[in-house]
Formats: sequence, C-alpha cells, structure tokens
Amino acid sequence: MTSITAIFFDLDGTLVDSSIGIHNAFTHTFKELGVPSPDAKTIRGFMGPPLESSFAACLPKDQISEAVQIFHAIPLDDEPFHFH
Repeated sequence: MTSITAIFFDLDGTLVDSSIGIHNAFTHTFKELGVPSPDAKTIRGFMGPPLESSFAACLPKDQISEAVQIFHAIPLDDEPFHFH
C-alpha cells in the first residue's frame, strides 16, 4: 500500500475566497509604486493571468519588473492579504 506524502490545494476560489487578499495585494503594489490603482473590475481581471501581463496592461514597461517584485514580497500572513 502506498502512503500519501503530500496534498496540494489549488486556492483558486473553490476552497477559499482569495480575491480580497489578491485585490489588496494589487492595490498595495500600485501604492508602493506611487501610481493610481485601477478600479476593482480591472483588478478582478488581473486574477488568473501572469502578473507580468496584468501589470503590463496599466504600467509603463520599466515598472513591470518592480511591480512583480513588490507583489511577490508581500507577506501573506499580514491581515489585509489573508485569504478568507
């Protein structure tokens, strides 16, 4: 009999609503860059595609890499970024 050594969960909205934390992470990133944050509908459209594509839709090319770095550096255990 084979024993299970790992279980993976895809937190895409089926088990948890991650949209609030993701939205907050995007708005935090835009704030850190010192640029206006897109509206909620636009940010919702960012959920799913690669970060580079999402940021390319509203930032100059020279800010995309920095935006991705800021987004990835957000500690997910901070309250505004929790998944619910």
